Amino acid sequence: MSNEQIYLFLDVDGVIIRGEGVDPSIRRPWDNTLQTQFSIDPQKLSALFFIEHFTNLLKGQGDLKTILGDVLSRLGYAGSVDDIIQCWFSSDANLDFELLEGVNNLKQTVGVKAFLATNQEKYRAEYIWEELGLIGYFDGIFCSASIGAMKTDIAFYEHIHSALGISPEATTILFFDDSEKNIVAARNVGWKAYHYKSIADFKENTLVQKLVGESTIKIVDGQKSITNSYGLAGLGSDGCGPDFLLGASERSI
Repeated sequence: MSNEQIYLFLDVDGVIIRGEGVDPSIRRPWDNTLQTQFSIDPQKLSALFFIEHFTNLLKGQGDLKTILGDVLSRLGYAGSVDDIIQCWFSSDANLDFELLEGVNNLKQTVGVKAFLATNQEKYRAEYIWEELGLIGYFDGIFCSASIGAMKTDIAFYEHIHSALGISPEATTILFFDDSEKNIVAARNVGWKAYHYKSIADFKENTLVQKLVGESTIKIVDGQKSITNSYGLAGLGSDGCGPDFLLGASERSI
C-alpha cells in the first residue's frame, strides 16, 4: 500500500452523523418538535412527504421546498417551510467528532483523500457540507441528488470513478456505510466496503490500522513532525481540505 494514493469514502447518516441511519434504535426523531412547536402531525407528514416523495428527492427529482411546502399546506400549516427545514436539519446534526478526527489523522499522516458518499437531498447536502463544517474535513462530497442515482445503483460509483479519474482495479478505495445494501453494491464494483455500526469498525479495520502503521512521528526542534512513506511532512493541523464539491452542475452538490 506504500506510495499508493488511497481513497476513503464515508456515509453521512449513521456514520459521520450519529443518531440517524438504517437502525431505528439509534435515531433522533424530531416528531415531538413538529407536534409541539408547529402543530404538525408527524405520522401524516411521514405518509404524505417522506413515503410519497423523499426517494425521488434523493435522486434529484423535484425541489424540497416546493414539494414540502405543498404537503405542509395540505396539513394546515401556514408558517414558513424554511422553519420546518431548519428544525429537521438541525435535529439530524450530531457529528461524530472522534471519527472525524480519525479521518483527519489519515489525511495528515498518510495523505489519504477523503470524501463523503451519501444518499442525500440537495439542500441538506449543502447544509451538511457548509453549515456543519464538513468541508473542513473532506476533499469533496458525492451526493445522490446531484448524481441522479443512489448508492444501490452502479451509476453512483461509476460517476465517482469518472469524476476522480480512478478505478478500483488500480486504486485502493475504502468505504464505510451503515447500510448492508450499499455495502453489497460497492463491493460489486470493486470497492473495499465495510459495514459500519460504531467507531470501532473504523478504528479496528485492518486496512485503516495498516495505514496508521505506515506513519511515523518524530520531534524536531521541539515540534511534532509527521512523516510517512508518501514523503509528507509538517502538514497543518486544521484538517481543511480543498474547497470543492463533486457530482453536480452549478454548486456541485
